[in-house]
Amino acid sequence: MVKKATALPKPPARDIEGLILPHSVQVERSTLGAALIQSSAADYIADHLTPADYFRRAHRVIFEAMVELRRAGAEVDLLTLQTALKKRKKLDDIGGPVYLTGLTDGVPRSSNVAHYAGILKDLSAKRALIGYANQTLDLVAAGEHGSERLIADADRRLIERPRRRYTTTSSGESSIAGN
Repeated sequence: MVKKATALPKPPARDIEGLILPHSVQVERSTLGAALIQSSAADYIADHLTPADYFRRAHRVIFEAMVELRRAGAEVDLLTLQTALKKRKKLDDIGGPVYLTGLTDGVPRSSNVAHYAGILKDLSAKRALIGYANQTLDLVAAGEHGSERLIADADRRLIERPRRRYTTTSSGESSIAGN
């Protein structure tokens, strides 16, 4: 007797709420630690990253304080950063002076900050794509619009997103390009 082919079972529904978004705490810490070690690294992340590139809230707060210091012409070091965070009443929120000091522990090489920033940009873009997909799922599930409009809306969100990409030059240097 020949067995009849059966349809594949329907996959279980995904629990989007429980999805762990792409991120790397180690890379986030490395960019911030590099900025504390080397002023050119602080300038680089201020010019090439945004708060949204950081997954952890504490790292976004630290990054914003670093950028504020650099834009004011101040050097970024443990003391100036701690003072800026204390003035903003955010020092305890990020884990205190001990957490700040720990950012410089284990930074592989501060000269690799462009590479670390590229990784953060890539992870940030993936989180944004998940956000766009969730928005599309919500609109589809609501059933209020036709498929053509939903597809056009999804296309628009992807086209309008900030486009920054991580590149490596022929000399092996890392950079972030964007428009």
